[in-house]
Parts: sequence; structure tokens; C-alpha cells
Amino acid sequence: WSMSTAWDVDPEHEPREVAAGPPAVSGGRVYLPVYDAIGTIDFSLLALDLRTGRRLWKRFLASGQLETNLFGNVLRELATPPPVADLARVQVCSHLGTVHALDAASGEVLWTRAYPRLSVIPNETGRIAERPQLLASNLGAGDGNRVAWAPVDCDRIILCDARNGSLLGEWPALNPQGQHASSLLALTPDGILATGTRIFELSASESTASRSSPPLDPDFEGGQLWIGRAATLVEGEVLVPVGTRSIERYDAGTLAPRGRALEFEDYLASGALQAAPGL
Repeated sequence: WSMSTAWDVDPEHEPREVAAGPPAVSGGRVYLPVYDAIGTIDFSLLALDLRTGRRLWKRFLASGQLETNLFGNVLRELATPPPVADLARVQVCSHLGTVHALDAASGEVLWTRAYPRLSVIPNETGRIAERPQLLASNLGAGDGNRVAWAPVDCDRIILCDARNGSLLGEWPALNPQGQHASSLLALTPDGILATGTRIFELSASESTASRSSPPLDPDFEGGQLWIGRAATLVEGEVLVPVGTRSIERYDAGTLAPRGRALEFEDYLASGALQAAPGL
């Protein structure tokens, strides 16, 4: 089966049910973030039967605006991470200032949590006003009891109780020491693992302190932003791109460097690192 956006065949060609991000698959269902762009950006989650493609439910979740040019055209389409889904719940980040949890079978909204959006900076010189970005486009991370998000329109990484939405922890993308955590990597027993100018183990527990690796690039820290290629976690190691010509290995438990994994003669132009069985 296949699915096409409704506005492709709509005589008025109104942008409805446009895919906002990649789908998630769990329990025989496909969960797809979608949006309508008729005046405002209306964000919903659509559930389909994995075997047949039949629509199971659709739930409206949030409405907002994105930056536009002088003619009212959206500068960038809404782009959200894939949902975090298990057999009981499906959770999604709107990139419109909200995160949500829904019942996987019925689509009932279980909870909604708002997060502070970064303000659009106006420009009086005629240039386009844009929203600053401190966090890379990140996947969410969940373990059934907790879920973490790093929204691109926010200035912090947040960790929530997956069952009721209560806030378990939050960490600024740019801390007072000028260290920048831009990419959410994984959950840890006490918090999250993130990368940026360093590898960060950020704790939500009062009994465990947050810690970090040495600077990945000593010349690139102290208030400078590091929104680059995300690292990946493989067999107890963090593989992280450093600069444009190497991938370095760090111990995921101690955050100590383990040496260079790969070095490239030419400029490395790539997206985030990804891991697969054997790769």
C-alpha cells in the first residue's frame, strides 16, 4: 500500500496532511506526524494499519507559526523528529512549543507539555527575521518510562516522565561555561547523554553529578555554537565527528578518549553518524 498527501488531488491544492517527519512503527501501526498549512501550521499525528494502510485515527495536537518572508511564505517547512512509540504510548514533539503522549490504540491524548520557544529576532535592515537555533535536528529518546527531546525551537534539552509528562530534568544547550550541547544521543540511568563541544553525561538525579569529556576541539569552545554532525553510540563507545576530517572514539562509561576511529584526507561532508548491526 501507499499513501499520498491529500492536497495533491485537492482542486484547491491546499497543503493538508503534509508529512512533518519520518514515521515510527510499533505494534502493527505506523505513526506519522503531519500538518496542515492553511493560515497557521496545524500539527497532528496520524495512525495507519501497518499491513493495510487503513487510517486508524488522527489527532490534532498543536497550532503555531513558523518564520515567513516579506511575502508571507514559510522560510522552512515544519520538520519534526519521528515519534517515540511502544505498545502502550506514542510520544511526539511538534517543534511548535509542545510535546505530547497519546494512547497507542485509541489516539487519546494522555498529556501535553509546553516548552519555551526561542523568540524570532526582528531585523530592521530589511533582512529576514529568523529564530536562532541552539539544538541540532535530533531524534527523541525513550525507554517506556522516560522520554527526552531536544527541540530545534527551544534553548534546552528536556526529560519527561513518559507516563504523566512531569518534568524530570532540563539542561541548557549553552551552559554558563560556554559549553554547548547540541545533539541528544541517548538516555542514561540518571539522565541523558549528549554531544556538542564535548560529550556530556547530564544527570537528573540529586545524588549523581553531571560530567563531561575534555573539549572535542580545544579551539572551538567558549560561547561558540557547535551544531554539527551528531555522534552515535556503539558497543560502549561514542563515535563522534571532530572537525571535518576525523571520527574519534570515547568510552561511553568514563567519557575518556580512546583514540581515532577514522581519518579522512578530504573534507568529510556527511550527516549524523548512524549505527546498524555490524556497521
